[in-house]
Amino acid sequence: MVYMNWSFGILAGGKSSRFGEEKALYSWKGKPLIQHVLDQIDLPAYISANDPEYDRFGTRVPDLWNQPCPLIGILSLLKMIPTERLFVCGCDMPLISQPLVDYLHTFEGDLILPVSSDGEQPLHAIYSKNAIPAIEQALQSGSRSATAFAHQVNTVRVPIKETEWKNPFLNINCLEDFPS
Repeated sequence: MVYMNWSFGILAGGKSSRFGEEKALYSWKGKPLIQHVLDQIDLPAYISANDPEYDRFGTRVPDLWNQPCPLIGILSLLKMIPTERLFVCGCDMPLISQPLVDYLHTFEGDLILPVSSDGEQPLHAIYSKNAIPAIEQALQSGSRSATAFAHQVNTVRVPIKETEWKNPFLNINCLEDFPS
């Protein structure tokens, strides 16, 4: 049975420096890129972003620390959500799939980390509130990697073949990255 007590978070607070403009709001196929992500998961979303512009997409969660990075966004979301587990993905991952997220929820652990042929996918993973102390410790020590704390918690690495899930880890960093 799929673990149902979870929340959905989207990281949208990045600078979009490689993209050249606010990529979450970039119109693709008639709607903002972030809306493509929202349309894939059947849950209300918590949006990690400081800009009030994102209030229209879900419950906006500002960064708790003034040094934006994905790990601070994840920590901020974990502290806000009403559930024990959080599936989090980037605002620039329009091909995520509900079936893959459901599959990841069949695993138990503090960090359910998909591993593709390109490596670990921490911006398409499940985090538990049990990881909060280890995340805070990593941030306080200056680590900013989304997996900096993984060795301190029960981390389950799940091998994923992208082709079975229609390329769910596709990440849009520039205009050339959009699928045709």
